[in-house]
Amino acid sequence: MDRPTIAPRVWQPSRPAKPAIEVRPINKLTLLPVAGHGPEDVLVGSDGRIFTGLDDGRIIALTPDGRQIDVVGDTGGRPLGLEWHPEGWIVVCDAQRGLVRLDVHDGRVDELVIEFDGMPIRFCNNAAVADNVSMGSDGLIWVALASMRNALLDRMLPLPGILRKAAWRLPEAVQPKEAREFEVHAYDDTGRLTYAFRGTHPDFHFATGVREHKGTVWLGSLEDASVAAFVP
Repeated sequence: MDRPTIAPRVWQPSRPAKPAIEVRPINKLTLLPVAGHGPEDVLVGSDGRIFTGLDDGRIIALTPDGRQIDVVGDTGGRPLGLEWHPEGWIVVCDAQRGLVRLDVHDGRVDELVIEFDGMPIRFCNNAAVADNVSMGSDGLIWVALASMRNALLDRMLPLPGILRKAAWRLPEAVQPKEAREFEVHAYDDTGRLTYAFRGTHPDFHFATGVREHKGTVWLGSLEDASVAAFVP
């Protein structure tokens, strides 16, 4: 498939900032296979089940030990970010449909916002460079950092656009890849960095969702086939 054309702009990235606190290693990362691919975000229910959306449109719920997986709905699109609504249903950012809601009891999916100013909403997500920010049960603001900065890409950004266009046309196999490491940060309500964790695992990377619940930190990944958990 042909790649879309790009118009790269020349800019000089800032130097990577040193963390304000010590970055702790994630020594034990537990994986829970999801019987699918791309559990981009994670959400924890009052019963302790872990909810996540997969690239085939399904939204599933896993028991904390991963032994039981239930399909609770299907958006018919690509569910990404998930959040609880006070009335008990899940608000879903769907990359193909826009903003929808899911009733986890009967699987009903209703559209909330599907267009803006006459244009359909595409690639809806509750993300930014720091991915899927969430409030933990500990009162901290948890942030997933999917990948560390790539030094090669940093060096390419100030180069003339024609060179970056040439790199864009290279085969996928030789394109610069994201690092296998990921980080998870937690901030208090003043913006002070409280915790910073870094992890790596042969079967889990590109952490795009994070949710702390009663002392356990749950992670989602856009690229893998499991959700992950660790205890700080």
